[in-house]
Amino acid sequence: RETTDVYVQRMSPDGAPAPGWPAGGVRAADAPGARGASRLVADDVGGAYVGWVELRPGDYGIRAQHVLSSGSADPTWPLSGWSVCALTDAYQAARKRAAPG
Repeated sequence: RETTDVYVQRMSPDGAPAPGWPAGGVRAADAPGARGASRLVADDVGGAYVGWVELRPGDYGIRAQHVLSSGSADPTWPLSGWSVCALTDAYQAARKRAAPG
């Protein structure tokens, strides 16, 4: 898949998508933009929490989404995930200055 979106997929022991889960996985966020450095942790009831670095202009930071055991995003969470930590403009400016090239 040619994208920087984050998808979550639960697999069965035979390597196929788990029953009820879409073949392409569950998209963690619906907003356009680049994402990276995703991490996943089980929620202990068959679903998972996924976090990532959001790289949309004006929305740099860390976001998270909850995916249910049924293979759908948690309807009580925003479609774009919750903002866990916003990265400030000063941090972004320092990062750009420190980048090679």
